[in-house]
Amino acid sequence: MATGQTGLAVCISLYILWVTGVNCKHDHPVSTYFGRVHSNGTIVDARHPANKLKFSRLPKPTALDSAASLKVSPSSEISNGEEVTISWSGVTSPSSKDVVVLYCPPEAEPDHYLDYVNVSSVETYSKGYGEFDVRLWNLRKECQFRYYRSGNYTTLAAESNVVSFEGGADIPLQGHLSLTGDPTEMRVMWVSGTSKLFFRYSFCGMYPETVPFIYLTLFLKCSGIS
Repeated sequence: MATGQTGLAVCISLYILWVTGVNCKHDHPVSTYFGRVHSNGTIVDARHPANKLKFSRLPKPTALDSAASLKVSPSSEISNGEEVTISWSGVTSPSSKDVVVLYCPPEAEPDHYLDYVNVSSVETYSKGYGEFDVRLWNLRKECQFRYYRSGNYTTLAAESNVVSFEGGADIPLQGHLSLTGDPTEMRVMWVSGTSKLFFRYSFCGMYPETVPFIYLTLFLKCSGIS
């Protein structure tokens, strides 16, 4: 009898775990490139259809506003993660639904954007000018901003100057150190657009050596990385 009751209790427990597991899926929002947030402080989910621009599938005419200008500063050889200022002026008949959109590379199709900012988030947008600051991360491509008018965003009002990154596509990024199973060893890892790089190091205080970046993982004995 006791065995039967124990088995029943186990079955009930497993059933409860299964039900709660099914109903408790953790679906966390995915942040946008700019890390935008709603007015209530919650993260803007990049996957949600309501947060995506709906470009028309019809031919996309270019009707640049001759009086409008869009500028990024600084824009030449900026560092990875550097903050830049995007400013615009001279936009005629601005709308609260106008957007400034980021593209990397600059020649990307309109609907292949990385992120955007609603001009209405800037107090002076209704006067045809404004500015905001964002951080740009090196995706190993040059970047450009575009000012699109409201509606189906087929009207391109202005294009910015092109933004380039320090080191371009080949610069090694995301470098970090980690331990291995050997207490006299450490692992150096990085990401780069090429294998034709060089790594400078020294063994236990000896003179620095220079070796090619041949492998994505390099093991160094002792310390003294320079």
